[in-house]
Amino acid sequence: AFGTSIAKKDAPAALSTSASPSTQPTSPVASSQTTPSSPTTPAAAVDPNQADIRLTWTGPFTIRTSDSPFAELERDSLAVRFTAPHSGTVTAAAGDLNASARSSSLDYFASRRQLLMEGSGASGVVVAIEKSGTARASNLTVDLARGSARMTGAGVLEGSSAFAIAQNGPSDVKPPTVSWSEQAELLFDPSSERSRLKEAIFTGDVNAKDHDASIQGGLLRAEFTQVDQGSMISHLTVQDHAIASDGAAGAISGDYLDATFKPLTREDKAVTPAIDILKARGNVFAKRAADQIHAGFLDVHFINDPSKTAAVSTVLAQDDVRLDSADTHATAAELKVDALTQIADLTGTPAVPATASRAATTIKGPALHMDGVARTLAVNGPGTLTHAEPSKVTGVADSHITTTWATSLAFDDRLGTADLFGDVSATWLSDASSVDILKSRSLALAFTPYADPAQTPVTSPAPAAPKPESPPR
Repeated sequence: AFGTSIAKKDAPAALSTSASPSTQPTSPVASSQTTPSSPTTPAAAVDPNQADIRLTWTGPFTIRTSDSPFAELERDSLAVRFTAPHSGTVTAAAGDLNASARSSSLDYFASRRQLLMEGSGASGVVVAIEKSGTARASNLTVDLARGSARMTGAGVLEGSSAFAIAQNGPSDVKPPTVSWSEQAELLFDPSSERSRLKEAIFTGDVNAKDHDASIQGGLLRAEFTQVDQGSMISHLTVQDHAIASDGAAGAISGDYLDATFKPLTREDKAVTPAIDILKARGNVFAKRAADQIHAGFLDVHFINDPSKTAAVSTVLAQDDVRLDSADTHATAAELKVDALTQIADLTGTPAVPATASRAATTIKGPALHMDGVARTLAVNGPGTLTHAEPSKVTGVADSHITTTWATSLAFDDRLGTADLFGDVSATWLSDASSVDILKSRSLALAFTPYADPAQTPVTSPAPAAPKPESPPR
């Protein structure tokens, strides 16, 4: 049983249908009541270009006139309200979209083609679309002419289990979800055959989860492109304390995150497109395993290879960059990384040089070129190298060496060598009371070579190069 109120502008009567006489208005101007044996069609539709609105019922039908204006007709020629006095639930369905909905009340404004559903509580309105998902909110406003659906207040959008199985496999049916505390708005393409999704905007404590990955922020905006498979995400922005995690060893946060996705082709077997470019701005923090980056600006490009969709290709970081890894620490005004070749370039400023440190050795210069595979570092220009050697004798101070140069430096961690060129000056504090100073055109230093823990030598390793316990050669 359901109750329906229909108001029509410039008509001598307003129509009201209810399952119980107790729900009728108490002061009608005129009244007539009938119980039809077949469906009844009301007056013609407001817009001749629109299909007729057909209303059928099984209980009494009452027409009442009123001299009072209807607020529902201020902008519409026809307004319809559905309520459910007995069950408390109004249901609706769109067969061509395989969609259904339920709420406490449903209002339809024909001239504007707007639908308003309201319920009790955060899950008072439920809308489900087969093979797409379910939305739960306290209210829903659908603008059919504009192609939009807006939910104010807290709500949650849940993808279908079928999608989760296609994306993650039959062993994991955890569907993707998006929750929010303020508002959600979905924009569709009304000209498309099935009104495909173009854009989705969520505000207020947004939390999106897909398998183990998650995204959080104060505002999330997703843009979609139309492909044969349907609507696929093409662009995503998150702002206001944005945080994204892959659920494993990778995460990124900042004031603003921007992600662009690669479009799917007919040959792609993936269900969702892979990320192409990730941008972060303001208080950026990114980590993957033991590697961490702090910066004000970060751009990450990913490999355009279907077999390596999650692999990083290049990284650009700017604005007070700090890089921390398992054995290396660096600071710079700008950092450029080629992840495929493991080449990193750090650039400083005239006032603050770039810095790289490992263990007890620190190198500073205007620009540092680091090769992660060869474990070498080069400086083209003036710079400084400092090294601290722990004392092997209790009570004896550690030894320190500080060198400067004017032209260049070449450091090889595997060989344990550092070659300095151009007006070299070296100061060596061998203990608390001894100071040695050397000045020359060039200088070669020997350190303990780097030993790769993944490589096990077949024979006894060669003796390490002598540590600078005597003046450097």
